[in-house]
Amino acid sequence: MKIEIFGKPNCPYCISAKNLLEIKQLGYEYIDFFDLDDEAQKKVRERAPSAGTFPIIFLEDTYIGGFNQLQSVFN
Repeated sequence: MKIEIFGKPNCPYCISAKNLLEIKQLGYEYIDFFDLDDEAQKKVRERAPSAGTFPIIFLEDTYIGGFNQLQSVFN
C-alpha cells in the first residue's frame, strides 16, 4: 500500500501519524511540505484542495485527510 504523508517540522499530528504507521508496521513516505518548491507545494494542494492543516495524507494517491482520518482507517 502506498502511503504519503506531507507534514511540517514539530507537528504533533505528523509525528503521531508516523508513529501509528510504524506501530502497524506499514511503510510510508514522509515529505516535509516546506522542503518542496512552490510548484510542488501547489501540486500537493491541488491533490488535496480541502486540506487546511497538517499532515496531508494520501493512501494509494487518494487524499484521506489528516491524522484522525488515518487513525480511523488503521485502528
